[in-house]
Amino acid sequence: MVGVGGSDWNHYVGRKPHVVKRRIRKGIPDCLRGLVWQLISGSRELLLMNPGVYEGAIIIFKVGLAVLKYCHDDLIKLPFEKLIYALRNFPADAMNPDMLLPMAYSLKVSKSLDESKEEYAKQNKNLPDGVTPKLQPS
Repeated sequence: MVGVGGSDWNHYVGRKPHVVKRRIRKGIPDCLRGLVWQLISGSRELLLMNPGVYEGAIIIFKVGLAVLKYCHDDLIKLPFEKLIYALRNFPADAMNPDMLLPMAYSLKVSKSLDESKEEYAKQNKNLPDGVTPKLQPS
């Protein structure tokens, strides 16, 4: 009943809309519910007509989550009014994936560098003057 892109589905719905309505009202099995939702809403056609858009949205969402994860402490420290202001005035070009990916990588790298510096300082805090620390492979 469901062809590539839902073409058979569209044909079936056009011929027997009353049957489709009745079956939907009766209940759709859990295993088919997602597919039927996509077909009825038309999102499956949009997905097939715009290849790569969905995957791009997923990447941007994941990068945004990574940015929020590393900025979480700074955002939590802000008073509520300043937080709302900061989120409302987020630069429009910040959603550009060409800017988000390098920013996410730089945040991750800078955080790792800070952690490494702190660890190095802790390890070498008690060394006497003139003694060079041994480098340990990680």
